[in-house]
Amino acid sequence: MATVAAQQHEACPWCQQPISRAKYLQIETRIRDEQKAKLEAALAEERELLRTRMQADRNALELQMQGLKESLEKAKEEKAEFDRRLKETQAAAAAAERKRLEAEFAAKRVAEREHERELLKSELVKKDGEHQKATKVLLKQIAELERRVAEQANEKPEVVDINVVEELKRAFKNDRVLALPKADKTETGGNAVVEVKFKNNVFCGKILIDTRARRKWSTQYATKLHADSMEQGADHAILCTLDFPKGVSELHRHDDVLVVHPARVVEIVAILRDALLRMHKNKLSNEQRTEKKTALYEHITSEAFRRKLAEVSRVTDEVGQIDADEQDAHRKVWEKRGRAMQKLAKLQKQVVEEIDDIVDGIEDDDGRGN
Repeated sequence: MATVAAQQHEACPWCQQPISRAKYLQIETRIRDEQKAKLEAALAEERELLRTRMQADRNALELQMQGLKESLEKAKEEKAEFDRRLKETQAAAAAAERKRLEAEFAAKRVAEREHERELLKSELVKKDGEHQKATKVLLKQIAELERRVAEQANEKPEVVDINVVEELKRAFKNDRVLALPKADKTETGGNAVVEVKFKNNVFCGKILIDTRARRKWSTQYATKLHADSMEQGADHAILCTLDFPKGVSELHRHDDVLVVHPARVVEIVAILRDALLRMHKNKLSNEQRTEKKTALYEHITSEAFRRKLAEVSRVTDEVGQIDADEQDAHRKVWEKRGRAMQKLAKLQKQVVEEIDDIVDGIEDDDGRGN
């Protein structure tokens, strides 16, 4: 006899109402996607803000450096013009006057360059401090995001009991789902029924269910439920149980009764309900209905059907692994960004030193003019 993959029953993270495992995974995935989207959006916003600030600072620095280069070129031109005029008037000018003019010019240029250097150095130091502060804030936020992602990855879903009748009522609102008088867990036989309805409230069939979900398997449960289904004229009979005959689990067939784990009841009822609606629309005879029922039972308890359900479980695990890999990839990107910020700080320091070297070099040239 074929088996299907195990599936836990869950509680809704929002309302704490019991829901199927598939529904729980959909909700959990949506919550995680929303939280992830918010975290990524916040990180992207911070990254864009930092990038914009850095670009603005870089542009300002480039403009200042361009202005300084133009000033240097102008100074060279002024010095050349001064030398030319000095040579033309050298014969008539006294040596003392020439030295006095050169000294005044050199002192003026040195004072101007010193002032420009101090202003530029002060601005670069200020910007460097702002960048370092922004980097620390960003790294702190990244660490907090990593911690929150890790906490979410370690959270365990709560396992709760499934109220089969309530689950059926929520899933099939157009049908009539009733809890029968026999509700004692020690009794046997059907204690719930799903009356499948078509358009205009037309009755299409009945599914009798024993919802007690016992923890110990016994063939008498299936035998009694089969007898009840024959007596009540039910089209299908489903026995809920947490324990199964040796060698099977989740879904089994015994005495024309489907033995099902409580977490699978809604799925199986949906399949049977769809078959009843199709038989009604196709106006099948009782004999044809019996043939279709036999074929349907053989399919849903077949190895191929079990493999499909197992594949669903496998893909669910694969999605979880993809999430874990994504978290690891984010962590590597954050580490890479941290190294880039350190490199940026070093480059900014080198820019300041190069400007100092340029200015110091001008002072030496002017000094040699004395």
